[in-house]
Order: sequence, then C-alpha cells, then structure tokens
Amino acid sequence: MKAIVDSCDRQIVPRWRDSAHTIGSPDLLPLRARKGVTEWESGIEGKAAALAEQQSIGVAADLANTAILEGRQDLLAVAAKTLLAPGAGSPEYLADQIRKQLERPVGEQEGVGPGHDTPRREEMAQLRRQLLVEPRNPVVLMDLARLQATSGHREKAERLAWRALALAPNNRWLLRSTSKLLTAHGKPDEAHRLLIRSGVSISDPWLTAAELATAQASDRSPKFWRQAQSFLEAKAFAPIHLSELASAVGTIDVLDGKIKKAKERFHQSLKDPTENALAQMKWAEGKIRNGFHLEELISNNRLAYEAAFRTAYTERDMEKALQLAQEWMADEPFAPEPVANVTYVASLLDDYEMAIRSTERELRLAAVREICILNNRVYALISGGKAFTDEQAGAELTDWVSTITRDLRESRIQDVGDQVHALANLGLLFYRAGELELGRKFYDQAADLTKTAKARQMEGAVLTYHAREAILSKAPWASEIMERAKKTITAGALPGPAFYFAKVEALSKAPHKAAEILSRASAADFRINLPKVLPKYRVEKTENGLILWVPKKSS
Repeated sequence: MKAIVDSCDRQIVPRWRDSAHTIGSPDLLPLRARKGVTEWESGIEGKAAALAEQQSIGVAADLANTAILEGRQDLLAVAAKTLLAPGAGSPEYLADQIRKQLERPVGEQEGVGPGHDTPRREEMAQLRRQLLVEPRNPVVLMDLARLQATSGHREKAERLAWRALALAPNNRWLLRSTSKLLTAHGKPDEAHRLLIRSGVSISDPWLTAAELATAQASDRSPKFWRQAQSFLEAKAFAPIHLSELASAVGTIDVLDGKIKKAKERFHQSLKDPTENALAQMKWAEGKIRNGFHLEELISNNRLAYEAAFRTAYTERDMEKALQLAQEWMADEPFAPEPVANVTYVASLLDDYEMAIRSTERELRLAAVREICILNNRVYALISGGKAFTDEQAGAELTDWVSTITRDLRESRIQDVGDQVHALANLGLLFYRAGELELGRKFYDQAADLTKTAKARQMEGAVLTYHAREAILSKAPWASEIMERAKKTITAGALPGPAFYFAKVEALSKAPHKAAEILSRASAADFRINLPKVLPKYRVEKTENGLILWVPKKSS
C-alpha cells in the first residue's frame, strides 16, 4: 500500500471551494493593508458589532462567511439583511446561495461528510438555468466547472474554468481555483504558466503563494521568489493574507535544508493561518526539529480536514483518521489526494469494502487515472478476496495485470513508489493464488527497489505485508521475513506501517486468530500511544491575530 500522507513532499496548492463556501473569506475579498484592519482577526461577535457600526457589503460578507462556518444561523440572518437589501449590489447568484444557507436546517453542512462527493443533478441544472439568465457570470461558470470536475468530466471542467477566466482574468479566486483544477488534473505546468502570465500575481501574496506552489509541483524554479520574500519582510498586509505565502516559502526552505529559515516562515504562517497553511505545517512538523504543537489551532478551524487527518494519522488513531479523510474527500471531491488516503487508511483497518467503495468515483474519471489509487484498489480487491470470487473484480484484476506488467517492462511508470507498490501487488496476487515462490520473488523485487533514496521509507511496509502473506500461507520463510520487517520498523517508522506491523506481529504469534486480528474491529488494540514529550504551547487570540507562545528553553 502507498499513502500520499507519507509522501516526502507536499505543495500548498490553493484550495478550491464553491462560491457559496467562499463568501467573505480573505482569499476572495480585496487585499487590505495591515494598519487599521482588525475585522479579519476579530471573533464572530466582533464582526457582528462592526457591521452594526458600518453597514458595508465587505463587513457583511465577512460576517456571513464566519457564520456559515460556525453554524450561526442567527448571525447569518443579520448579515443577510445587509447583503440582500434592495440595491445592495450583491451578485444575484451569491445572494441566492445565502438564501439557501438560511433555509438549510441547523447543523446541516453542505459538502461535508461521506456520501456528498457526487454532485446532485439539480445543482448542475440550477447553474445551467442561471447561465441562461447570466451567460457571462464567471462565478456561475466556475461553480459549474467544480461540479463537472467532481463528476469526472475533466475536459468540460477545464473549458468552463477558462471561460470564467476570460471574463474576469484578474480575479484572485478564479485564478487560484483554476490553478488548483489544473494541478489536480496532473497539469501543474499549465497551472504555473497561468499564474506567471497573469499581470496581478506579482502584486498579490495569495497568487504569489500559488505560483511558488505550482512551480514546486511542476519541478520548476519559482518566478516570484524575490517578491515573495519582499512581501514577508515588509509585513504590509494582515497576517491572514501572508499565511499561505509564508508556508510556501517555508516549504521550499525545508526541502533546501534551510531549517532555521523554514521555522521563521512557518511561525509567520501561524499568526493567523488558513486551514491549508495548517495542513502544510502539519506536513512540515516532522521535518523540522523541535516542531510545533498544532492541535489547538487545528481544532479551532472547522475546515481543517486535511490537517486534522494528518494529526490523527500521526497519532496512529486510524479510525479517526479514516473519518477525517472522508471529510477531506467530501471537501475536495475532485482531487486525488484525499481519495488515495481514504483507500490507504481503510486498508490499514482491513476494511476492504470501504477501500473499494472510495475508489468508485476514480473509475469514472474521463482522463488518465491515478496509478496510486488504482494500485490501492487492486490491493483491496485481492486482500478482501473479491479478485477470486467476483467475476467483475476478476476481469478488472486481469486488465490491471496486463497493463501493469507492460508498464513495468517498458519503464512507463515514473514514480519509484508506484513501481514498488505494483511489484508488491503482484507478489500479493501470487501468494493468494498459491504460487508462493513467485509471490516471494515479486515481494523481494519490491523490497530491493526500496533501497533507492526516493523509496527507502517504503521498505518497512513492503516487508510487513510480505510477512503477512508468508504467515497466512504458512510459507517456510515466514519467520525470516518477519525478522527482516521487525528490523525496519523502528521508533521513527511511518505511522501506517508501524500500525500495521503491530497487527502482523500479533498474527505471527497467533495465526489461528487471523480473522479477528485482520479486521477493523481490532483497530483499538494496535493503536500506538505516543508519549507527550513536547512542552505545552499556548495560543492567544489578539487583535493582531493568533499568537503561538513557545516555552522558553531551560538552561
């Protein structure tokens, strides 16, 4: 199994939510200078008070966004009085979205939780009807693009996004959303070109952050590096506007080995962080010595699904991690990363039905499928037994074997991790088919490939799954493989392999309890409780933003 959560790199590519869930958010409204701007850092009650004093669309939109995120229908109604007043000038489509939020039952949140990843037909129909009235409305076009992307219609989604940009080429939300769409579709180079050709990217820290991230994703040098440094040094904008830019710069510093500089930038990103910056910090936490304690910041951000998932995964709480990964997948249903992590964690829990179901949308994608997700699906089909009992699954597996062996033979798979996973899956298949020698051969090839720098962290996982199959098949070399696996699973092992090794170790001692041990019901028995060795950090919310207080080092 391969997990994107264990990947050695993560880029802070922009999030992409529909317009109704972006109303009033700081990456949608105009930039404001730091001096005198306190509404971004104020609590929801402070925003309501500000609206009472200043009846402006900007303040009302900010309050509406916060009220939606915090489930405060009462204050959403207060903001709506300004936004929906005759002559207010709110775009009709956005006004309609606020009306829908007011009608939604308390506690119901659109697009969150399992089962919301397939867009409703009526949503598309409504947007198409709106386009008949406002054919040149870029907001409607971009929302329709998001629904098409979620449905797997990649070409339609991209065409709609480009139409929206043609109507408003300098709009920050449209530029960031399109860059996310292209990156999610495996076109980070196009996303990067879009941002560097835009005349506003160099003057907007949100777009500069996106340029740095897409440059990293496309393996190019960032064009606006100097401008990024200038923004961060000048601190001319409120901290929220610099959060993702500081994260993007800190990420590049981490990968360049400049840990001290990276720490400074990540500290800056946490002064008033976006949920995307929190996820990036959680990724960087294990790579920066004496890292940050982020739980309170993450728990206070209702949209921080990925960051919360990474926290639960790091703590080996796989049940919670799976739930959060599903929420992340519902939040970004068009992106491959959350899908890959849902299938991975579900398989760690030996819940193969869940792993298979979570990949159904991937099978409907019109463009090239993500090999990581397909490999995870194949693993679940074989491990769950479907490959040998279900005719459709058997046919799918046959096609996969034909394709993957050709791709391995002709060196078509570029990512070493995907090569390792494919070889391990072939080993798993032969073990389950009773061909133990061939199974061992392919697992050994996979293990040998992990000796390369880019796949070294996968060695423990390969040996752990090999040990599982050797034990289940009663192969004479089972104890040998188990010992090799044990040597690679150290205290610093990745959370997933460490969690599953604990299962396999229990299996080696009681193989007759395989059905009990290799089940989701056993998850609590194999959670590894990490010692809380980090000192307590304190988060204080001030008028200038969130302040992270770090204990002074003792002499």
